[in-house]
Amino acid sequence: EFLMSLVRWPAFRGPRLRLIETHSPSILAFARWSGKNLAVVVANFSTVRAHVTMNLSPFRDGFDPRRLYLFTDLFHGAARLSGVREESTNDIAMAVLGDDLRETGLSVSLAGLCCKIFSVNLKQNVVVREPAPIKSPLNPM
Repeated sequence: EFLMSLVRWPAFRGPRLRLIETHSPSILAFARWSGKNLAVVVANFSTVRAHVTMNLSPFRDGFDPRRLYLFTDLFHGAARLSGVREESTNDIAMAVLGDDLRETGLSVSLAGLCCKIFSVNLKQNVVVREPAPIKSPLNPM
């Protein structure tokens, strides 16, 4: 039942999916987007708390360095999702300066075996910067 309810959420539907670099083997993070909305999903598969910074460089062109972006926690108050471990905090959103998102990324702290979904609206449609192709002397492009 839990998985069926999750697949109906926009963050888990559609073809637009991008894995997000975290530098932690116990953290899975990915993003989905539609129009101006960007949803960032992060899960801690470890049994201990983890502090993680998600590299949002594929989306950096969408963040204006001088603007403040409000990331809302979509799981906050979702009692019907009892299958997901939710931290008992009153933090329902966090504001991050666009310059920090562009340079550092989004930093969060997650309890063990926890999942969070953050949603943010951008000023323009989400544009994903694709990585440059790897040039090799064996395979010149």
